[in-house]
Amino acid sequence: MSHIIDDTNLPKGFDRRVKLTDSEREEIKKLYKEGNTIRSIARLFEKKCSRRLIQMIIFPERLKAMYERQKEEKHWLKYYDRDKRREYMRKHRRYKALILGVKRRKMG
Repeated sequence: MSHIIDDTNLPKGFDRRVKLTDSEREEIKKLYKEGNTIRSIARLFEKKCSRRLIQMIIFPERLKAMYERQKEEKHWLKYYDRDKRREYMRKHRRYKALILGVKRRKMG
């Protein structure tokens, strides 16, 4: 059963799942076009993201190929844990409710 808050999106600056902003992604593309290597760009963003993410930003076809491989092998089944997922979703819903100012109803 889904919650009402699941259908509501967070404002751009509050989504904790996003590692880089749109302006940072554009900056990465610009730096690569200027002749910087992927490794040097990764050093600039080393606290925020990995070298692999920078590759995916510069070469979106690699990202698409990776998604296709993952879909074929169903890699998520190796790591899926229902109890952990349940707890993560609870925390995420609480965060969304806090940010959006939604009142939570009491259960029981």
